Amino acid sequence: MKKIKVVCGVIMNSENNYLITQRGDFNNFQKWEFPGGKVESTENIFQSIKRELKEELNIEVAPVKKLLEYDYKEYNLSFIECTLHSKTIVLNEHLNYKWVCIEDFNNFEFLEGDNLFINFLKTKP
Repeated sequence: MKKIKVVCGVIMNSENNYLITQRGDFNNFQKWEFPGGKVESTENIFQSIKRELKEELNIEVAPVKKLLEYDYKEYNLSFIECTLHSKTIVLNEHLNYKWVCIEDFNNFEFLEGDNLFINFLKTKP
């Protein structure tokens, strides 16, 4: 079975906090995630993360590099480090967003698929 390709934006601010967003959809209501979405067939992962973050949060980003990729259930997840070029975030699909330090990740209920990436971040030097 072919996996659904999903990109997740990893954006840090000058205080080394990460941008996370809170889902509003029925299946994952109020869970937190690294924002992103499905890759369209005509896109590569870098084009996709730019489009998804523009659609969902009205922000401009520059993809830097893929940090981690793995399969979770029916998804192939790519976590992409991005540089933020916008000042204002507009929530078009999410309930909320926060800038959070790694030490505070445990205070949020993340999508299960993001947990391997969170563990990866916590063990990074």
